[in-house]
Amino acid sequence: MRVLVTGGTGLVGSALKEIRPDWTYVSSKTYGTLTSLENVKRMFEDIRPDIVIHLAANVGGLFKNMNKRLEMFEDNVRINTNVLSEAANRGVGRVVNMLSTCIFPDGLAEPLTPEALHMGPPHPSNEGYAYAKRISEVHSRIIRETTQTWVTCLVPTNIYGPKDNFSLEDGHVVPSLVHRAALAKRTGARLQVKGTGVALRQFIFSKDLAKIIVWAAELPESPPPMVVCTSDSEYTIREVAHNIAKINGIELEFIGGHDGQMRKRAIPGPGDFPKPSVSLEEGLRKTIEWFNKEFIC
Repeated sequence: MRVLVTGGTGLVGSALKEIRPDWTYVSSKTYGTLTSLENVKRMFEDIRPDIVIHLAANVGGLFKNMNKRLEMFEDNVRINTNVLSEAANRGVGRVVNMLSTCIFPDGLAEPLTPEALHMGPPHPSNEGYAYAKRISEVHSRIIRETTQTWVTCLVPTNIYGPKDNFSLEDGHVVPSLVHRAALAKRTGARLQVKGTGVALRQFIFSKDLAKIIVWAAELPESPPPMVVCTSDSEYTIREVAHNIAKINGIELEFIGGHDGQMRKRAIPGPGDFPKPSVSLEEGLRKTIEWFNKEFIC
């Protein structure tokens, strides 16, 4: 059974490789950008996969999504369309397609479930990336209905862990705060956090998500068309920042600014997938330990 993992050296791909090192992991260094259909065709021709785990994407945090909307939309539409189309054209039996909870409508009174996906527009702060991923979900459904390829879409909440993108400008909230905390600790300063800290988020450690991917890839029967991957726990950004500051032994300060979407509570499921088991504090500690070993601030 040949399993191809796109985006194989990133945050999730690296965690997945610890569990299934026998799968084939590719990145932009292997086949170039997957926005190129020629590169995607060459990748499929070389590997001839039976299963595809599609993780590759142009991703970033709140400010990258806000400042590079066109790039985030166009790159991700091209990547997803190329990979899903080639998988279906070649008769790949199963594809696990990674989405994001930012695709859900903003301001829904009800919790986020697969049925709620198209009930309204996403939050304007990430509309480029979000709509590209929504189109990918529609594409996945049409492929399921018209070909022999079964595409399951996994929708994780905020993923974090070792080998994340720790960019101060383009990283997601956890890796950016981890980097800022390391710099603050080095200079004896406080950890400064933009916003008010009251926005609520759900998080999943990369190794927990990797276990769900393995479940979706290896389940004997077809997994559900769309699975929201999370636990029931919610945390404010203030709680996350407090934990990061506490682990580093530094003080915390909020300096005001844009909070982004205030809340997007997701309900886990459907499907009997491995439930996330790493607590936020444990996951943050592991992430900070990895960052401190790998980076010299």
